[in-house]
Amino acid sequence: MKPCKQPKHIKIGLVFYSVDAYFDPEKNSTTTEVSEWYVRSIRALRGTISRHGIKFRGGFQPRKYVNLTRKNAYTWVKKSRQHGDFGWASSISKYDRQQFRLGDEHLPFGLYTTKLQAAKHERSALKNLLQDSEKWIANNPDADQVLIAEEKREVHGLQKSLAAIERRIKKLSH
Repeated sequence: MKPCKQPKHIKIGLVFYSVDAYFDPEKNSTTTEVSEWYVRSIRALRGTISRHGIKFRGGFQPRKYVNLTRKNAYTWVKKSRQHGDFGWASSISKYDRQQFRLGDEHLPFGLYTTKLQAAKHERSALKNLLQDSEKWIANNPDADQVLIAEEKREVHGLQKSLAAIERRIKKLSH
């Protein structure tokens, strides 16, 4: 699936979405997780406006970057005992942060402006993985039986995840 075009107007508080679907063989269950990525700030990189406190001359405009944070139980926390006092955590893991350049043609891989677009992207990614796994099984019939059995388990998990994503797409499109 094609990457999403970057919106013309990005401001603080705008939300982007990504979807992950995975299969847990121990529980025999599939989980589809929709992640919300919030724009926290739009800034130039450090050290691009001035060097040692001296500003650059000649109307130099540094490139701006959009900083995103995934909203989950570790990044959106209760701040005090007061009712409804939630906010961003003071320390956020690098796995829950993302950055991209403002003005580029497309958003980073996997980020979309709607949940439906993100789910469709995950569906196409799962279909590609499923095709690759099935192709590997077909092309390697005399490989070790343990590897083939493991790959077949992987195919089963991908089929379950694909079915879950299809259900999510159907739910989002109606």
